[in-house]
Amino acid sequence: MKRVTLTTLVLLLLVAPLVAGSLALSLGTWNLPPSSGVVSEGSFVQVGGVWAFAPRWEVELFLISEATPNIGGQLLGGTALTLALLSPHNPPPEEAPLYLNLYLSLGFLGKFESASPAYGPFIRLSPLAVGGPRFKVRERSLNLSLFYNIPRNSVTIFWNLFLVDLFFKK
Repeated sequence: MKRVTLTTLVLLLLVAPLVAGSLALSLGTWNLPPSSGVVSEGSFVQVGGVWAFAPRWEVELFLISEATPNIGGQLLGGTALTLALLSPHNPPPEEAPLYLNLYLSLGFLGKFESASPAYGPFIRLSPLAVGGPRFKVRERSLNLSLFYNIPRNSVTIFWNLFLVDLFFKK
């Protein structure tokens, strides 16, 4: 019984910092060249969630949906692990946060369509990010990503003109 109690206590102590992170809803645009073969022409939106689990690290899950001409006509999904490069975006309460930051993300993107599959890793640079969990909002602008499409064995770029993160837990 002592061993079970001790194991449970240790696991709770290890998991507690993970629960203490900041959560956000992420909304924005998503674009790539139509010649990439990943999606057909149209406008796309990106919706997702961000969990800032450490002072410099966060995880993002997102869906990308066609907005025009066929709403929801094409769907993609992805995940990313992001590192804040200039300063912690979620510093301890006694530290003043830097309002401007730079982010580097590594992730995986996939298309929910078997007729023309597209999936693979991507690397994203967010050169201009203002705000953060303390400010309850953050805007990441001019994000540029390199995507390796495994089925086509090709590299293409995609970009977000902006992504707005609305933090609701600090």
